[in-house]
Amino acid sequence: MSKAISLTLGLSLGLFAIFSTGCATVNRSREEQIQKYSRMAELNRMMIAEDIDKYLFMERPSRLSEWHITGY
Repeated sequence: MSKAISLTLGLSLGLFAIFSTGCATVNRSREEQIQKYSRMAELNRMMIAEDIDKYLFMERPSRLSEWHITGY
């Protein structure tokens, strides 16, 4: 009886460990990663240019951006 309980407990713990992780990470293909990072670089470039323009023209600083930014 003790052997059956320990086997059942071990099996249930093992199954719990396997199924509890699930889809912990989002898998992306290499092309999707390249698109993601190129979009991030493009946004950074546009925002840096915007910041430099505001600094050189001595405009009142604003925390708003004219660029549409979506979540990654």
